[in-house]
Amino acid sequence: MNNMDVESTLKLAQQLPLEKEVEFLRDLVRQQAQMIEALEAAFTKKMAEYEEEIRALKKLVYGQKSEKRKPKDQEEDEPEPASPTPPKQPNRGKTSTQRNGNHQTDKGLRFTAAAEKMVIEIPVPAGENIEIIRYETIHRLAQRPAAVIVLEYRIPVVKDRKSNQLLPNWHPNQLFEGSYADVSFIVGMMLDKCLYHLPLYRQHQRLTNSGVDLARSTLTHWFARGADLLKPIFHALRTSILTSSRLQMDETPIKASRKVKGKMKTGYFWPMLGDQDEIVFEFANTRARKHIETSLADEFKGTLLTDGYGSYQVYCASRDNITHAICWVHWRRKFKEIEDAYPGEAEIVLEQIGKLYAHEKFIRNAELDLNKALEYRITHSKPIVDNLFIWCEKQLQNPKLTPKSKLRAAIQYGTKRETELRVFLEDSDLPMDTNNIEREIRPIAVGKKNWMFSWTEAGAEQLGIIYSLIATCRMQGIDPYTYLVDVLLRVGQHPASKVDELIPRHWKKMFQDNPMRSDLWGKGQ
Repeated sequence: MNNMDVESTLKLAQQLPLEKEVEFLRDLVRQQAQMIEALEAAFTKKMAEYEEEIRALKKLVYGQKSEKRKPKDQEEDEPEPASPTPPKQPNRGKTSTQRNGNHQTDKGLRFTAAAEKMVIEIPVPAGENIEIIRYETIHRLAQRPAAVIVLEYRIPVVKDRKSNQLLPNWHPNQLFEGSYADVSFIVGMMLDKCLYHLPLYRQHQRLTNSGVDLARSTLTHWFARGADLLKPIFHALRTSILTSSRLQMDETPIKASRKVKGKMKTGYFWPMLGDQDEIVFEFANTRARKHIETSLADEFKGTLLTDGYGSYQVYCASRDNITHAICWVHWRRKFKEIEDAYPGEAEIVLEQIGKLYAHEKFIRNAELDLNKALEYRITHSKPIVDNLFIWCEKQLQNPKLTPKSKLRAAIQYGTKRETELRVFLEDSDLPMDTNNIEREIRPIAVGKKNWMFSWTEAGAEQLGIIYSLIATCRMQGIDPYTYLVDVLLRVGQHPASKVDELIPRHWKKMFQDNPMRSDLWGKGQ
C-alpha cells in the first residue's frame, strides 16, 4: 500500500463513528501484519534457495572431487573432460595441397645414424646351382614397447647358374600396399595413443628425436588404414555383445570434425558392455534417441542397464522384449551433491544405499550361486529398498519442501524411476550400477585431455575401433600388443565368414598359444 492509499484510507476511517473507526483501524493493522508476515516468508524461502545454490556452487568449485564418504564408499566420480580447441598446425615450409586419404607424402623412409638399427640376414636358398649376385636392402619401421627400431633386411638376390635366370626372392610382410611400416610399429602407434594417451603429434616428435624423419601425415594415414583392417573384427565384436542377455550402455562426448573455423562439433561415443566381458565404443554425431534405436534395433533382447538419461526410458518403454534397469550410483550422486545443504536427509539415503552395497559385497565374498544370491537380495535388500521409497514419499508430502528444492529434485530422480531401480531385486546376475562401463570410459576421458579432439568423424570412428579391442583385451586378460599384432597379420588371410574367431574372447582359445609375430622377434617366413 503506497502513501496515497494510506491517506485515503485514513480519511475514510475518520468519517466513521469512533467505535467503527477503531475497529476499522485494528483490521487494517492485522491485514498489514499478515502481509508483512507473508512477505517475510517469501523472502526467507527465496534466500534459502539462493543459499542452497551458493553452497552447491562452492562445493563444485572448492569441494572434494571424490564421492568417498567417511569411513566407507562405493565409487568415485569421473573427471570432467577438458574442452578441446584445435592446435595451430605448424608450417612445414611448403605450400600444402589437397590430397585424398590414400596419398603417401613420403618418397621413402629417411633416418639418421642416431636411429637404432637391427640387421636381419635372410638365409641363402639351398641348392648347388645357386649363386649370390648381390644383396637387396629393404627397410621397415618396427617398434618394441617404448622403443623405435629400423629393421634392415639383407636379402640375397640369386640366379640359377644353368638358366642364368633370377630366382624369386623373399620380401618382408606388408600390412598394406606401399607401406614401409612393420606391424609392430602400427600396433605400437595405436597403443601409444589409445592406451598411453600419446597424441600422434607427440609420437612424431619422439620419432624425430630418435633420428627418424617421417611426415606426421604418414602416421595419421597408417593409423587410419590399420583401424580399417580391424573394422570387420569390431563389427563381429558388436554382434557378439548384442547377443548378451544383460547389456550396459552409456554415452560420453568427444569433439570430432570442425563445425566452423576454431570450433569443433560435439559427437559421442556410445559404449556397450556385454555380459561376457566385451565392450564396443560406437561413434555417433548425436546424443538423440535415434542412435539407440539404430544401434540396438531388434538385435538385443534382455535387460538394458543405463543411467537416468530419458531417451533410454522412452526406447525401452516401446520394446516389449527389453527390461530397463537404472544405475543406483547415479541416484546416490544426487544426494552426495546436496550433502552439505541437507546433511540429515542426505545421510539417511546415503546410509541406506551403503547398506545395499554392503549386501552386494557379502554376496560376492560368499560366492553365492544365482539362486541363493537372489534369495539373499529379496530377504535383505528388498526391505531396505521398500523403506527407502516409503521415506521418499513422506518427504515429498512435506509442505516445507519447496518445489525448487534440490532435495525434492534428488528424491524425485529416484521416485520417477522406482520401477527401473528395483529390477536388480529380480535378477541376481544384474549389477546395481554401471560402474563397470564407466570404468572403461575413463581412459577416453583421460585421453581427451591429451589428444583433445578428432579432426574428422571418420577419425573418431577409428578411435572407437581401437579403444574397443584394447578395452576388451584388458577385460579378457589378453596382452593387447600380442593380440593386435596377430590379428593385423592374420585378418587378411582369415576367412571372412569366420571373422568372429578373431574377437578377443574367441582368439584367446584358438590363437593365443601360438600367435603370429613381427619380424622384430625373428624372421617370420
